[in-house]
Amino acid sequence: VEPGAFESDVSQALRGAGYTYARVGRSALADSESADGVLTVGEAAFEALLVTDVPALDPSVLEAIEAAAAAGVPVIWLGEFPERADGLRDLETRDARVESSVSALEPLVAQISGSPDIPVALSDAGVSPTLSPVSSEPLRVSIAHRRLADGDLYYLFNESFEEVTEQLALPPNRTVELFNPDTGARADPTVEADVLTVSLPPARGTILTLR
Repeated sequence: VEPGAFESDVSQALRGAGYTYARVGRSALADSESADGVLTVGEAAFEALLVTDVPALDPSVLEAIEAAAAAGVPVIWLGEFPERADGLRDLETRDARVESSVSALEPLVAQISGSPDIPVALSDAGVSPTLSPVSSEPLRVSIAHRRLADGDLYYLFNESFEEVTEQLALPPNRTVELFNPDTGARADPTVEADVLTVSLPPARGTILTLR
């Protein structure tokens, strides 16, 4: 299997810009909570919500999205808004709830037409990755990000079958450490003017901490 063979255009756009993301199921989203610009789903907290290609949705899901947007969570909508509820139960009532939520959402969300617009829409909404590529070219490594009590932890992974070197802009005034994910051994980071240069062998990763 070639690297990226089954990766969606949406995933490529997010990964290439350095964003970490997770997919959230519809029922989980319906049970989410939003406050002060943060969407909370279970134990996970998100700075933005991206909705893609949903021709029909349960009204409870749309109402949760509406609540997130009203709480200041940036909502990016790729494609058209749903025109009806899913399923056939109590159809007219549920369709009316969908129509009401869509009317409320339209002025609150950023609607885009294609995956390449996702990073720009997120940036325009004030959502930027903590690690951002220095080059205008898409990142060739994947980044998984988790917050720690005293900083941030990242797993950087080279999904290709050839060595890659990337430069990533770091937040200022951070202590930078690199670790081998297999052995835990420390590596010496190459940092100059808050830019980290990291080289990864084929299909290998490294752990980065910023404190």
